[in-house]
Amino acid sequence: QATAPVAHTPTIHRVVSTPSAPTPPPPTATNHNRISGLKAPKLSLKSGLQKSEENAKEKIVKTNRNNPFSDEDIINAWNAYISSHPTEHILINTMRSSRPTRVDNFHFAISVENPGQLDLMNNAMTDIIANLSNQLSNDFISFEINLNQGEASPHVWNAREVLAHMIEDSPNMKKFIEQFNLSIS
Repeated sequence: QATAPVAHTPTIHRVVSTPSAPTPPPPTATNHNRISGLKAPKLSLKSGLQKSEENAKEKIVKTNRNNPFSDEDIINAWNAYISSHPTEHILINTMRSSRPTRVDNFHFAISVENPGQLDLMNNAMTDIIANLSNQLSNDFISFEINLNQGEASPHVWNAREVLAHMIEDSPNMKKFIEQFNLSIS
């Protein structure tokens, strides 16, 4: 004689977290197969993540550093960054030839000589600003990078340009080069 399965309705206990409330015993089940038909209450992690992101933003806003610093301090931090990246030759040479100048409170400008340097500095700027901000304890540092539209500055001249400048400035240099039949190879 077959018997119909008995429906089991689980007892749900509400847990109240007060110091004086006794902790209710967990629900028990005699048949574990029947528990598998229970549905868990819907829980959304999205709202929890949004709150975490909001809390993180609040923490960031609360921890912004606004330490004042001098022009000498920014140059020292700039040089320290250069020293800490000895294998990035093009970047550090660009940084050596393009010193920051203060435009406003924490805003600085640098001028680079060619589009390649402009791209390089734009790509490295996030890391540079993070490093300078940490060194100077100031999260408001910003830079504008300008492409030099005029003549190239002497510190980026090649050998021929240096020689041409020397000949222009000193007539004796031209005579010296001609006397010894000198040339640049």
